Parts: sequence; C-alpha cells; structure tokens
Amino acid sequence: MVNSFNCGAALPARSHVVAPSLLNTCLTRPRSRRKPREIDLIASKKSGVKQALEELERSKAALREIPRHQRIADFDKVLGLWLDGNIAFRNACEDISHATGYAHAAVTVSLRRTLEAWRAPHLERVLAEAESASGNHQAPNLVAAILAQNTPGLAIPPIALALGLGTPLLLKSAEGEPHLARHFLESLRQVSPVIAASCRAVYWKGGDRSIEERIAALADRILVYGGADAIDHWRSLGQDRVIAQGPRISVAILGSSTDDLEIEALAEQIAILDQHGCLSPQAILLPSAVDALPLAKQLAEALRVKQNIWPRRPLPDGEATSFRQAVDAAEIAVVGGRSLALLGGHAEGFGVEVTTQAQIEPCPLDRMIRFHPYRDPTELKSQLGPLRDNLECIGVTRDAPEISILQSSGARRICTIAEMQNPPADWHPVASWLMTIRDERFSTSPQLRSRFRKHVAQTSDAPRALEVTSARGCWVHTADGRKHLDLLAGIGVAAIGHAHPRVAAAVARQARLYTHVMVYGEDALDSQVKLAERLAARLPENLQSTYFTNSGAEAIEGALKLVRKATGRSRVLSFEGAFHGDTTGAVALGGNPVYREPFRPLLENVEQIPWDDTAALNLIDETTAGVFVEPVQAEAGVRVPSRNFLAQLRERCREVGALLVFDEVVTAFGRTGKFFGFEHWPEAVPDVLVLAKSLGGGLPLGAFVSSPEILACLANDPPLGHVTTFGGNPVCCAAALASLDILEEQSLPERSALMGRSLLERLQQLVGRGGLVEVRGLGMLIGLEFESPGDCACFVEGCRMREVLLGWTLHEDRVVRLAPPLILSEEESNEAVRRLSAALQGTAGQASSA
Repeated sequence: MVNSFNCGAALPARSHVVAPSLLNTCLTRPRSRRKPREIDLIASKKSGVKQALEELERSKAALREIPRHQRIADFDKVLGLWLDGNIAFRNACEDISHATGYAHAAVTVSLRRTLEAWRAPHLERVLAEAESASGNHQAPNLVAAILAQNTPGLAIPPIALALGLGTPLLLKSAEGEPHLARHFLESLRQVSPVIAASCRAVYWKGGDRSIEERIAALADRILVYGGADAIDHWRSLGQDRVIAQGPRISVAILGSSTDDLEIEALAEQIAILDQHGCLSPQAILLPSAVDALPLAKQLAEALRVKQNIWPRRPLPDGEATSFRQAVDAAEIAVVGGRSLALLGGHAEGFGVEVTTQAQIEPCPLDRMIRFHPYRDPTELKSQLGPLRDNLECIGVTRDAPEISILQSSGARRICTIAEMQNPPADWHPVASWLMTIRDERFSTSPQLRSRFRKHVAQTSDAPRALEVTSARGCWVHTADGRKHLDLLAGIGVAAIGHAHPRVAAAVARQARLYTHVMVYGEDALDSQVKLAERLAARLPENLQSTYFTNSGAEAIEGALKLVRKATGRSRVLSFEGAFHGDTTGAVALGGNPVYREPFRPLLENVEQIPWDDTAALNLIDETTAGVFVEPVQAEAGVRVPSRNFLAQLRERCREVGALLVFDEVVTAFGRTGKFFGFEHWPEAVPDVLVLAKSLGGGLPLGAFVSSPEILACLANDPPLGHVTTFGGNPVCCAAALASLDILEEQSLPERSALMGRSLLERLQQLVGRGGLVEVRGLGMLIGLEFESPGDCACFVEGCRMREVLLGWTLHEDRVVRLAPPLILSEEESNEAVRRLSAALQGTAGQASSA
C-alpha cells in the first residue's frame, strides 16, 4: 500500500528536523502537469470553503445517529465495489495517472493495496486498539486533512478514520491530485448520502491565511501530509492539534543468498510510483563478502522490464536535472574508483549504482538506487544510525542479518522486501491520536486540586499539582487540554517513556495469572526469577544474586543491614551532598544536614565525608562496614566525579575490608549512556549495587544486588531477618522484563550516550543567557547551574509556562536537572532546546526581582 499515509510517519514535534544531507534530495514529490480541472467537489473560492464548513457542522448530528458498524459497513461496501473494478475506480485511476504522470497500471496496483488495507475488519481493529490506548475519549467535532503532496491514495485513510469515529472531515485535496476524493465520495454518496455529506473535499491555493486560520480555529485535529514547509505552516496555526505525516526514508537489506524472486520484488518496490513515498527503498545494503555486480545486473534487467509495464513518468525540469546530475556523479565515481559500476542511465529511465562506500548517500528518487556494502552487523548498525529518527521501513530478504540489529535501528516497520509498500492500516497510530479529545463526562472536576490538598498528604507547600489525564512517550497531558514535554521522566522513572504498550501488555498478562501469592523469598515466581537472571547476565561475577524490594529507599535499608551483618562492623560512610532516600536509614546516609537534623536521633555510626576528595578516603578504615556512593550525585547538582576518584575509592575499600555500595537508583539502565553507571569506571565495580526507579518500567520496584556469599548472611542467624511482603511483586517484575527488552532492542543506553552528548553540547551554547553559568552531565542526566537561586527559579517558571516539565535539584537550589525519557526523539530534543532557550531569554532581567 504505497499510498496509505505514504508521505511519512507521525511526527509529534516539528517535522522539519530531518536527516538533512540524506533527505534533502529524497523529498521531491511528483508535480502535476496541469491545474486541477473544475469539478463539483472542489471549492476554489473562499466562499466554497466557508460553505463546506457550515455544511459539515450541520451533518454531525445525522452522522452520529448512524451506528458505527453501519458507517463502517457502508464504507466497506464502496471499497468492495472499487476492488471489483467498477467504473468509478477505473475513472479514478485514469484521472490520477493523467494528473500525476504515474503509469496507469502502477496507480491501479497502488490504489488496490490501499483499499484492501482499509477493509472493514482492519478498520475495526484499528479503532478498537485506538480506543484501548486512549482511554476515556470523545470523537473530535471536526477533523481537517491537508494533502500537500500528490501521492495517490492519501485521501482514503482520513476518510476511513473520520467515518469510523463519526467525525465530519474537511479534506483539502492536493493541487495535482484532486481526483481520488472526488470519485470516492461520489461512490459513497450513492451508498449513503448522509455519511457522504459528512466528508467534504475542497481545494484552495495553499497559504491563504484567511481560509486556513478559520479551519485551524474550528478543527479539533488537523492531519497534514507533505513536506517541511507545509507542516511548519500548519503547526504555526494549529499548534499541538496538528499531526504531521512528513518525509521519511526506507532501505532494503539483502543477505548472502538473495534469489531471483527477491530481486524482482525489489525492482517492483523501486518502480512503483517512481520511488516516491517513504516506503520505497532509497538504498540497498549488501554484505561486502557478496559480489554485488551480478545482483545489480539482475536488478537493472528487472527495472528494464518494469519500464515496459510501468513507464516512468515524464520528469519536470528540476527533477530531470537532479536525475541527470546523479547519473553523472555516478559515472565520475566509477572512473574515480569509488564505485564499481553504473547500470542504466539517462536514456533508460533508471540507474543502479554499485558503490564501494558504506555511508548511505542521497539519491534523487525517480528509479535511482545504490548498492552499499557492509562488513558485519556492527557496521550495518552504524550505517543505519544516522537515519534513526527518520527510518520508516526496512525491507529484508529471507537471510537478512539478525533481527535484533534491525530492531535497534529505530525503523517503524521491518518486513520482507515484497511487503514494503503493502503495510497494514495500523501502520501509524493516527487513530489513537484523533481520539485523545477529552470526554468531559470523565474529566477531572474543578475542585480536584483542593481535594488533592485536603485528602492527600502533602510533601511541600507548593506541589506541581498538574491534573494529569494521560501520559504517552515523552508527553504528559493535563485536564486543561495542555500537552507537556517531560524532561524529568518522573525523576528518571520513565526511561522507556510513559505508558509503553509493551509494559502495559506484560502487566496485563501477569495480572491474569496472579498478582501476589506469598511474602518475598518463599515461592519460585517465574517473572521474578527471570528478572534476577536477566540482571545477573548483565552484571559482573561478583553481582549475581538479587534481593528485590518495592523502592530505592527500601533497597538502601536492606543494603545497610547487609554491610553491617556481612562484615560484623557498624561504621558506615557516605558523602557530602548525597541523597539515598527518605526512610530513617537512608536519611542518615544523606549528605544535606537540612534534611537530617529535624529527624534526629538517626542511625548511629553513620558519617559523611567530602565528595570527590582523594585525601578524604583515608577516613575509611578497618572499622568501616561499608561506603555508600552515587556514581553521579544527582540531587547535589548533577556532580560527576573526577576520572580516578571512584577507582581510588574502590581500592581503599578493598584495602580495609569495607564493602563498596553503589547507589544506582538514578544512574542505572542507560541514564548515563551505559547500562549501569559503574561501567564508566570499570576498575570500580562495587560489592553491592542498589537499583530502583526505571527498573520497574514505571511500576514500583527496587533491588540490591551482591554475591550469593554476601547475601547468604541475611538468610540465617536469625532466619527471616530481612523480609518484605510486596518486594519483587510478580506484576512489577513482568513490567521490568518488558522494560529491559525495550532497552536492549532499541539500544537505549547507546542512544542515551549519543543524544545526551548532542543535547549537552547544544545547551552549553546557551551559557551566559538568563544567568546560566554551566551545563554538565553524563548521558541523559544533565544539570544546568545558574548564578543565583533567583535565576534558577525564574527559568523553572519560564519552562512551566512553555509546558516543559523539569525541576531543580533537592540539595542545590541553583541547579536544574534534566533526565528525559531515553526515547526522546531528535525532533523532541530540538523542541526541548527551543523551549529551554526561550525560557532563558525570558529569564534575563527577572532574577533581581525574584
């Protein structure tokens, strides 16, 4: 299905942030060879659009009186008639081919795939899944679909979804392809005039703000299909009510024994609609051990055959020039030894280049393709890396590389080459986005904040007090209709994003089996055992046994008891500035006296020593049971130790027989760019490792990990000397297993390192604005330090006004901490920097009055 949402994937943020060098030449869309003719469903005047909007408003009540199953059945009846090849379908294909220049046979194949994908069972499944994902909702009052490109078939998905939801649809046809909507809605009118009246296809020349501002004011949801300029324009009008289907890229990956049928399928994917649309392969990757020339010759011959069946459209001057330049460049590369061959060329209407370069380069589309070699899966992964945020589909042969490599690429879809342009209707989650209109029957009441303050115990006089209705990915939605970019991830909990569907599914599966059976340590529970094994597989040999708890503070308490009992000593040390939790033992370890003094007397024989001070390590002696340390002190202002400090700490503990405890509640599971924070300092492996926060994938779960020999001391003298009722709850462990799968499959720790470095560098460029004096961090744990607490407070308020969630650190009121979900996309990262920069600009000059 080349044309179902064919211009690209759902982009929740600014869509012009695309892999620039690669996609600049891949975004050319077919232009019409003539203006749309005057047809009765196209309104070319402002009055026509105004009339359409008025008619759609009147149609809403009648549309919603028709049951959903009947609306879907009537829509499906039209699909069936078209798939049977009725006159309307034949006329549509002919008009589309004439307007766009695409081969009539190719348009027919493409459109059939779209129609098949949206048959009734598929549409019902999409709507059911969207309802499940969006929770309580109501249908939008009006959806506008803006088709700003000429790819055939784009009108079908928004019509299907609007009818399924019972929502009137205003559809702006593309300048060069207004015909599909005209023919389809006329067929729908013959089946159900009432349903057809709720969909209006109109046309006006893009950029007419008098029309577009009116539409943006009335539409609850705006779907935009097109390039960066069109998407940016509509985002400026509709803000977060816009979902953009923007430019993307797809690739084909061949194995070592590609057969004739796979080459034939590859030729079809390249030739259909002349490679336009994000599902068509724009590069071919092949193992370097395989001779690419025979395969390239086969592909060239297959493209010659396709040229006879689906002749390439006549290219406009600009696109013809781009194709010629690409062919000329390929010929120069062959002469210069950078490429092995060029097959086809100007006269043949296609080009197949076999290059020796691994890096994927831009291509002009219009049946121009390159073979790129890769040595091994590691190099393949690095080749796909630059495409990560824009990779739509990977088509593979039957002997392609192991799937885990491809799953970590960020591609939205992995399939056989033959299925690349035949995706299912739920290819993109547009339906669930359309259904996020809040149902007032289930909305939070205006008195919720006062009830929250009255009946929920408070932790401060100024809670954030957001009335949260839902959270997805990196975004938190509130009852006032606002959408907040979460750069704190629930203080680091939502590493894989909020409400990940795989975590939800794992929780549901486990809950159907059992939720709780017995107190911790008595029964062998499958999810708990598997999680302990997964952690052991990731950890060094001295960290192979796990004690599960409900939280990080409980894990710290367990570790405190452990180091004292295992060593027979009582003295415990931690560091100034440390934060280890808020239970009594954890507070005693805390490095800020403000939070210790009101709760004295605390545990005896607990002391703090200076942070990152080598001389202070001499205070660790033979009376010390254990030393508790955070690899990065988050609440102290994101303080990263000097290079050798933790190694020297490790050595000192070894010398005196003290146990070294790493508190990685914050830093584990990819937060710092490594799976565990201590991996940055391989010579500083701890004796005990404390985990929590993101471990549970959003559910409460903690753990302390050590060797079986050390942990054995808690099992006797006395037996049951350390127990917990809910620790290691099987539902939470199931969630944790799903979270680990996602971390590994998507290479989120590695992504954290790359994205964190990029984010850090861009934020460092803002130093000097609004009192910002330093930006520091490791991975995606970043601290912004300000000259004064006033500057810091003004910045936090400026971010709040710009719908960015963050907060200052507990022990340092001049530092703001960023710990966004590790799935933060490039677009979301850019949006974060834009909003943070705007907040800094607003901060300037305000601090003095703070």
